[in-house]
Amino acid sequence: MVDRKGRVIVTNNIAANIQYPDKFEVDNHEPRTHQGQLTLRQTIHYEWEDENLALGPTEWSGGLLIVEPQESAGQLRPSRDTHPAFEKIITANPRFIDCIDAAERMAHAHSPVLINGETGSGKELFASAIHACSDRAAGPFIAVNCGTLTQELAASELFGYESGAFTGAAKQGRLGKFEEANKGTLFLDEIAELPQDVQAHLLRVLQDNVVTRVGGNTPKQVDVRVIAATNKNLQHETDEGRFRLDLLYRLKVLSLDLPPLRERKDDIPLLINRFLERMNATYGLGQKSLSPELLQQLIAYDWPGNVRELHGIIESIYILNRASLLTTEHLPKDFQIQTHASIAASIPENQDEVGNLDNVEKRFIAQALADNSLSLEAIAQQLGI
Repeated sequence: MVDRKGRVIVTNNIAANIQYPDKFEVDNHEPRTHQGQLTLRQTIHYEWEDENLALGPTEWSGGLLIVEPQESAGQLRPSRDTHPAFEKIITANPRFIDCIDAAERMAHAHSPVLINGETGSGKELFASAIHACSDRAAGPFIAVNCGTLTQELAASELFGYESGAFTGAAKQGRLGKFEEANKGTLFLDEIAELPQDVQAHLLRVLQDNVVTRVGGNTPKQVDVRVIAATNKNLQHETDEGRFRLDLLYRLKVLSLDLPPLRERKDDIPLLINRFLERMNATYGLGQKSLSPELLQQLIAYDWPGNVRELHGIIESIYILNRASLLTTEHLPKDFQIQTHASIAASIPENQDEVGNLDNVEKRFIAQALADNSLSLEAIAQQLGI
């Protein structure tokens, strides 16, 4: 935050680690806004080039200055050196940065990894980065969605089968995913959906590092690191008898819990900027930006589908609209309904509990402040103040 003379009043923790002048020059140069449509009395988003930044005309009265390195505009990563494998993960959220740090340490081990997170929160992205950062990077990375495996085909898909093992089997037999992933990593997504008899077989493979194909008797040695992921509470699944407790213990030697997007809303503007850059490079429809009102609405939304849902919405409005400035009018109609419904759900049904407007405002602000994963800027944007 800077005053009308360009003097720094207060910074967040990330800005405190950036080398910037105590006072920014205020002259008659127009600021290069990152989003293209912001006025001088709103947020100004600069790309960091050197210490000679101009904030605008002399009548400018101060405000919020967001500064990013030019070579990584729209993306903030941990201040320490990070393996290139994790550079695809865009975040400025301290909790998510901790996840990156933990995942990088896990990459140097050989034990199984269990990644917990909601659908669309980036579990496969982390699994791929762990593989690429490990000493198995030269080996294959094989991903399997256990939710798509039927009871009949799960064992043959994972462990392979011999010739004539069952009706319709290939004459020459077939490699399973474990043999395909030899010397590399096998990523088992939606591990909670794996049939129980296959869970027992998987436990033996993890313990002995050998697989036996369906219809065969010859154990085959494999060298595979397993990374499993789930959007369910596996402890609850074991309590309900749907998941083996001994397999859970084996899988969660190293465990990683990814926060959902609604708990790191300060990353939403960064993700949107990166999505728009990639879509322009892919589709060539020109540089597009979001109005402050649209950005505020997207930040206020809870994103049950997480980053995957956010990417889908941005891709939709980027492709379907010719305007270079995207506004709330460009949102899909069903998304607008969902957003309004989520806002309406936060209003008390019992009107006696509402009280006067001041109390309602205080309660909403207090609820937002209670979420420590949000920056003050993100809270202000979420509340529209």
